[in-house]
Amino acid sequence: MNNQKTIPADIASIIDNCPYGLVTVNATSLVSYANATFARVMGIEPDAIINTPNHAMWQTLLKQYSVDGNMKTYIGGVLTLRAKNSNKVVRLSCQLPKQSETKQILYFQDITAESEVDNMKSEFLYSATHELRNPIAIIFGFSDLLLNTEFNRDASIDILQTIHEQAKELNHLTNELLDIARIESRKGKDFVLAEEAIENILQTVRKEWCARVGEHRITLSLPTHIPTVLIDKDKIKQAITNIMSNACKYSPETSVVSIEVVLDKALSDSMVGIVIRDEGFGMSSEDMSHLFERFWRSDRFRNLPGTGLGMSIVKEIIEYHQGLIEINSAVNKGTTVTLWLPIYIDLASIE
Repeated sequence: MNNQKTIPADIASIIDNCPYGLVTVNATSLVSYANATFARVMGIEPDAIINTPNHAMWQTLLKQYSVDGNMKTYIGGVLTLRAKNSNKVVRLSCQLPKQSETKQILYFQDITAESEVDNMKSEFLYSATHELRNPIAIIFGFSDLLLNTEFNRDASIDILQTIHEQAKELNHLTNELLDIARIESRKGKDFVLAEEAIENILQTVRKEWCARVGEHRITLSLPTHIPTVLIDKDKIKQAITNIMSNACKYSPETSVVSIEVVLDKALSDSMVGIVIRDEGFGMSSEDMSHLFERFWRSDRFRNLPGTGLGMSIVKEIIEYHQGLIEINSAVNKGTTVTLWLPIYIDLASIE
């Protein structure tokens, strides 16, 4: 069994509930102990390795895990184990106690979440570099052309216009990258929350978008009474603007984008909904599954400008406000996005 009879019950309980899987190997190279956490981390019952030779334990491990690194160097060092049938990643470290009957102490730590974050960071950096490279290359190429070739005025203006558009795209991309980095690194510390009236923000948004795409394209419908919300109004306005940008960009120029505040759903006792509905090209179920992935853009719309960061920023902002995002869409039938925000409740006024 697990040799726990040699360990006082209170000490055994502490060891079994520590966050690391612990395995000990005695002086005769037999596995002498494995705690309960080992089973939770590795998915292998302690009885499968207790009183077996060290090499037999490794045979059991290697049936389910592959190893990053050199097995010969793990003694006194660190190895990474990757499950063959799942995304689990485990860090294994080994200590060699001195003046003890125990020859080795192995520590198994589940680092799956940490590994996923590292992978996401690597993918993000790769994608960001790729997206930045395109406008930079165009700006460099056309400016080099202007410096080394004489053009007439019309041709020069065309080239300068291209440089200007790419510089604007580069500036937009940089700002969105900074927004994401700031939100994540500051964990909402830059957010300034205050009791706000949603209708004031939406009226400002409508005015701005009417100036961009025309008065006829934007409608706003507000109920008689709208509860206030506790928000950072600038961040919420940014989230609404990102959705409005998508609604207008991915819709025919003659179509209407409507903004509405709803209070008639099951959530209305604690949430207020901002609904933005377009009559555009809509999204497939495949598009919907990738909507919040950074830099992802549907192949259907690669010809339209965009960074693929807008909805991921919306998600970060709404989640910080403890809100919800509800999206309904179908190809060629338009998209409806609802941002649910918690209604402000003055706890001091509650008796």
